[in-house]
Amino acid sequence: MTIIKEKRNKEGFTADQIEEIAIGQHEGLPVQIYAKPEFLAIQMYQIRLGLEEELPVEKYAFPEYDWFQMEEIRKGLKEDLPVEKYASPMIHYNTMRQIRLGLKHVINLAPYAKLKPEILRELRKALESHVNIVEYIQKGYNEEQLEQIRIALERGLDIKPYLNEAYLGASIREIRKGIESGIDVSIYANEEYSWQQMREIRLGLVGQLDVSYYAKPLYDWQQMREIRLGLEEGIAVESYASLMYTAKEMCKRREQILRQQPLLKEHLQEQLAAPEQSTKPEQPQQVNLEEAEEEKIHVSVSMDAMEACIGFTGNKRAWSREEIVSILALNGVCEGILEDVVTSIVKDRPENMFTVIAKGRELQQGKDGWYEYLFNTNIEHTPKEKPDGSVDYQDINCFELVRKGQKIAYYHPAEEGVEGYTVTGIHLEAKKGKEAKLLIGTGFTALADKRTYMSTVDGKIELKGGRIDISNMLQLDEVNQATGNINFDGTVYVRGNVGFGVIIWATGDIVVDGYVEGSELYAGGSLILKKGCNAAGHGILHAQKSVIGKFFEAVQVWSKEEIQADYCLNSELYTEGYVRASGKNGSIAGGRTYGARGIIAYNIGNAKGIPTDVASGKREEFREREREVKNIIEETNRTLVILRNAYQDFQNKYAVEVRNMNPTYLKIEDAIYTKELEAEKLRQKNEALKEEGAQYEQSKIAVRGSLYEGTVVRISGAKAAMETVRSVTLRKSGSKIAVYRN
Repeated sequence: MTIIKEKRNKEGFTADQIEEIAIGQHEGLPVQIYAKPEFLAIQMYQIRLGLEEELPVEKYAFPEYDWFQMEEIRKGLKEDLPVEKYASPMIHYNTMRQIRLGLKHVINLAPYAKLKPEILRELRKALESHVNIVEYIQKGYNEEQLEQIRIALERGLDIKPYLNEAYLGASIREIRKGIESGIDVSIYANEEYSWQQMREIRLGLVGQLDVSYYAKPLYDWQQMREIRLGLEEGIAVESYASLMYTAKEMCKRREQILRQQPLLKEHLQEQLAAPEQSTKPEQPQQVNLEEAEEEKIHVSVSMDAMEACIGFTGNKRAWSREEIVSILALNGVCEGILEDVVTSIVKDRPENMFTVIAKGRELQQGKDGWYEYLFNTNIEHTPKEKPDGSVDYQDINCFELVRKGQKIAYYHPAEEGVEGYTVTGIHLEAKKGKEAKLLIGTGFTALADKRTYMSTVDGKIELKGGRIDISNMLQLDEVNQATGNINFDGTVYVRGNVGFGVIIWATGDIVVDGYVEGSELYAGGSLILKKGCNAAGHGILHAQKSVIGKFFEAVQVWSKEEIQADYCLNSELYTEGYVRASGKNGSIAGGRTYGARGIIAYNIGNAKGIPTDVASGKREEFREREREVKNIIEETNRTLVILRNAYQDFQNKYAVEVRNMNPTYLKIEDAIYTKELEAEKLRQKNEALKEEGAQYEQSKIAVRGSLYEGTVVRISGAKAAMETVRSVTLRKSGSKIAVYRN
């Protein structure tokens, strides 16, 4: 090997080039294809990878291709794509990438190869989502604008009336977000506003604020923000909402107003610190302010200044209203005087009277705005457990239906607060409550009063995360070969049975009140089978959320979230969550069951020793993902080493003014930056995989009844053939499965 390196050095190869040739020779590859000084080490690396993958590298093993172009052609060959549509040294590697990704979805972007790669990317994503942005490309919209237009079209938003080539992409984003929130975007869809100003107006409209205070182009966005925050805090913004104040000055004034509205105790502490007030915590001071020949008057104020009392000692005499009010004023009591008490003192007062004569009023902040929902908001797809431990699947509350024109919600606006005051005259301004944000979602609209919300379609209503969605629902008495297959954008509800040999596709939930036979059900939401499924080995149940049924027999079940049933017999079950065989007799017998987070059952297997395979934790697929990410990280790091070495070689060989004019040097500089970003994303992905893997390590298989002989248990790669045991929990411990008594 040393002799080879010496020979290569004499031929003008760099250390990295020599290493690439040596690796290829060690692996028995035909290195003569790339063992040429005109190939940079990073180009050699791409050719070597292609040879290792047994690809026809002659399609890109030319010095005219840079290493990124080689990589795109190599990936296309590996994916068995028609790379001739983009394999040209004249096509930028980013353009190659978009064409390659399009070909993976049977989309030919080659005719658009002259577009900027960033625009080509948006066109590809649009075509993959079955929306058309070609007309906007032709009008000259840039990639940032096109991204927002594409997202709007994908979400079915009518953004076209508000589009303008003069808007930045960020401005179109603010308009899109406004349309999604159901607000009147025409208030700010104006060239005079920057995107930041648009954002402040949008946030105000969503928060149901009176944006007329600041929806004026002459305000900069920071000024708008200060006024918006003041409106949210319920203060009088008129005192600072003026163009004469900068945003910084507005902020100071807003915070000053807030400081002038402290808690009542803070005000009273200042009041009590005055000389005429007592500082004793519980004993109000009595002050003799008036000497009468026959009688003395005593006035006391409570520690919180919310109450004043008056007392008389000595021989009784008559007092006028004016005298009493004057004496109270001399003692600082000027608010909340009880006129009926004053009148009783003047008219007919008992001797040695001591009574409350003034009361303050507690500050009452305004109540926040709130929504009254006119439908059941607590729909849970969870069967109820009966007193005997069994589960009632018939009583699952699956959904609530609404009709077009039905009122679904009413908004109660924020209320004004009630000003507070003490008997000593301290006034506390009450803030109005905060308005709630506008309801967002689909399938409904706000009426003219802006308070009442009404359904615009018949369908299933659901409240989740502050969002209301009313989706289409197809209701059927039964589904069989006579009715044919079903493909529906929404929820499918079958009141009867689903017969053999039919297929149901739904973007929402699928709910079946009756039995399901050997059929295929695919739900974008949950699958709920109230009476269960016996597929006789010919059925598939597939859901992006949960699959719930009374029983599953001889059927394949796949769920993203969870699988739950009374019993599962000879079935193949897979979920990324838990498998639960619920109820006191819940059992899993026969077949294969995998619950990534765990399996919980009363019995697993049966007394006859039916072969049963149950697994939890990391599967081989997950470990393969870990290996794949690890390999990509190693490949990326290897590429970075080669690029940095080549970069250093250029710096050592050429002066700054020479290398900065060298296109290869500039490409290497750009490639290092790109690969470093890629390496950071891979690092984050690897960290996420580690976190997910750590959760898998906590997986368990819990059996409350019997775990029978004939059952094979696998947890994160560890395997054990079980003997009959009762009431146990199984976890992975080291390389083995540990059994713990419950």
